[in-house]
Amino acid sequence: MALNMGSKFLLLKLDSKVVLTWLTNNTMNYPTNMMPLICDCKNLLDQEWEVHVHHVYREANGCADALAKRGTRQWNLMAMYSECPDFVDVSYGRDLIGLGETRLCAPGTGVGVV
Repeated sequence: MALNMGSKFLLLKLDSKVVLTWLTNNTMNYPTNMMPLICDCKNLLDQEWEVHVHHVYREANGCADALAKRGTRQWNLMAMYSECPDFVDVSYGRDLIGLGETRLCAPGTGVGVV
């Protein structure tokens, strides 16, 4: 969609460090069942545009997480929204003011709550 809209600069935020590594490294060290999807994504990244790929915690990107979860439960291949859908309202508000979501960590890991 971004290519069709003529975008020349993209910021791609991923909440999976593993997928980020697959997309940004030139190794073929990923599961063979993922190869077609990873290759398609790499081909898109190699188009004539500038793409910056960054890791973000899922809790800090609630809108994308809510949209992705909804996408796994829909029958259509694509859904486009002209305004913020109701199921994203709370996450959108939290994202706007920088609150994110609570991230629970296992006791004794030395990691706090984000």
